[in-house]
Amino acid sequence: MGDVGESSIRKMLWIDFGRAFLSARFVVSVAAGILICYFTRLFCGFPAPAVHMFVYMHDRSMIFLALIAGVLPYSTCFYADFLHGNIRNVLGRADVRGYVFSKSAAAVVSSVAAFLCGKLIFVILYSARHPVCLPGTMDMLPGSILYGELARQGQYAAFFLLVSMQKALYCGVLCQAVMLVSVWVRNLSVMFSVPVAVFYVVNFHFRNITDAAYLNLTRIFDGITRIWDTDEQNFTYALIVAVVLYLLLFRATLWSMRRKIYHV
Repeated sequence: MGDVGESSIRKMLWIDFGRAFLSARFVVSVAAGILICYFTRLFCGFPAPAVHMFVYMHDRSMIFLALIAGVLPYSTCFYADFLHGNIRNVLGRADVRGYVFSKSAAAVVSSVAAFLCGKLIFVILYSARHPVCLPGTMDMLPGSILYGELARQGQYAAFFLLVSMQKALYCGVLCQAVMLVSVWVRNLSVMFSVPVAVFYVVNFHFRNITDAAYLNLTRIFDGITRIWDTDEQNFTYALIVAVVLYLLLFRATLWSMRRKIYHV
């Protein structure tokens, strides 16, 4: 029975990952992320080397739109199953835990990938017309920025990837939050706005209670601002926080789905 269950979960994962990554929404999400980066760049003044432009625009307010764009590929899968009446047919053939896990995993991974692709493709396109880094570029940036040493050593690909990945973890958490809301809400605008509002409210209250940067979700996933002494500590801490938040949201989503379907 265990083998059958594992085989069934693998099959669901294969199907859900295929739907998430091979859908038009994934392409639209990546394209939207690129366009949002270019839109944000309009507010950053004259052209500058790619490293300087990337750091300067990375945490401007418009970039949060890229997080929303990154969530688009598969976060509405529960919403679609409820809307089209597929949910009971699916759960008639699969365990609810496996169903929620498969959908959540595909949605979160595709969201992280879409955000990364949007940011990195923008960097590649921008770098094709502007220098990546010039002498004195790093002197214009704060010396304490995360992964700055990689840029100073000329490891620009690793610098862009790690900074973007840390922000993408936030995108994955936001995606699972959207999925949780979608179990109860049948309005797309509410689905996407409620998690954003909750994160802002939580951050606001944490800032009122304490100035501790390690409790500020925005700074944890910033990818530029240093909280701990080393780059490794900062990335590891962001990853741990993302995993903890994801697991909490996943458990809440699973509970909500069982409550919604079985009324227990």
